[in-house]
This record gives sequence, C-alpha cells and structure tokens, in this order.
Amino acid sequence: MKNYILTFLAISLIAAGCGDRKFPFNPVLSIEKSYQVNQTGNFSEIQTITADDVWEALDLPENSEVEQFEIEKIALRFDVQQNNEATALKTNAKLLIGNSTIGIFDNYNVSIDDAGVWMNLKDLHPEGINALKEKIKGYVLETDYDPFEIAISGDTSPAGQKIHVNIELKISGTITGVYCVETLIFLGEDCDI
Repeated sequence: MKNYILTFLAISLIAAGCGDRKFPFNPVLSIEKSYQVNQTGNFSEIQTITADDVWEALDLPENSEVEQFEIEKIALRFDVQQNNEATALKTNAKLLIGNSTIGIFDNYNVSIDDAGVWMNLKDLHPEGINALKEKIKGYVLETDYDPFEIAISGDTSPAGQKIHVNIELKISGTITGVYCVETLIFLGEDCDI
C-alpha cells in the first residue's frame, strides 16, 4: 500500500508538468582595489573601476533580473611594506565620475598597528555613497558602461614621514533580484522575465 501511494504521488507530480518558475536570489558583490604608496609626505593614488570589474566579481544566474543594489560596507586594510616609517595615516577617498569629484570619506585615521585587518568605515558621505551605488547599479543593470575612479589620498600623522604601504579598498554590496528556472509548475511564481 505504501509503495502504491508513493508511486501515485510521483506520477501526479510528473503529470503536473514543468515550466519556468521565478525564484528570488541575493548574491553578494565584492570589489577590491589596491593602492601602492611609497613616498614621503602627502600621497594620492587613483584606481579605476569598470563595468568588467563588477561583472567579474558578480555571479548572476542566467535568466535573471536585478531589482536592487545596496552597498553594505566599505572597508580598508593596510599592509606595511619594508622601509615604512609611518606610525599612523590620515586618509581620504573621493569618487571621480567624469568631471565630478564627490567625497566618500575624510580624515580617516589609521594606526599602523592595525595593519592587515579589514576596518569597516563609518561616517561615510551619503552623496558619495549614493553616487557609488548608482554607478555600480548601472553596471549591474547594463545601463552604464563608463568607468569611474576612486582616489585615496592622505598623509602620515604626524605629517611628513616615509610611507610604504599597500592600501586595500573593499566595496561590498548585496543584489536583490529574481531568476527563472525550469521546475515543477506548483513551485515558485510564474516567470515573466
């Protein structure tokens, strides 16, 4: 009797058929850029972020539609190199889009004792974060392909010491969307993408 019921259920499921059904997905996007600083006094280094950088960091399923992108955090990590004399850095970051310069953070103090540890940044400029979010969202939605730059600048604290560090910048965000997959028709929602 038990086998009969299981066989009946299996046949019923197969008879119900298959079709494209919609399911949610939330991949995490993480973009990292490295800035090499080897000088005395004030420094300024620039890295470019392109649509290809975002697509390489992103693993979207086929037949998917992105609905939203949110920046979760921006983090810095410093790796001390040989001949570094600096004991602390004061850093700034700016977003360079076309002819516009928009601040991301200012005067972020970092002790060299914190080297090698990812530090989540607080007190970020909302205008800079919103512009960064819109730029990355444009890449994800394939509505924007123009590259942009992020400049990191600063000095030692106290000023004028020899700086030899790698500065790593990490931008992490979450994508909300839906994708379609062929499965039993009573699972998920109708696929309309």
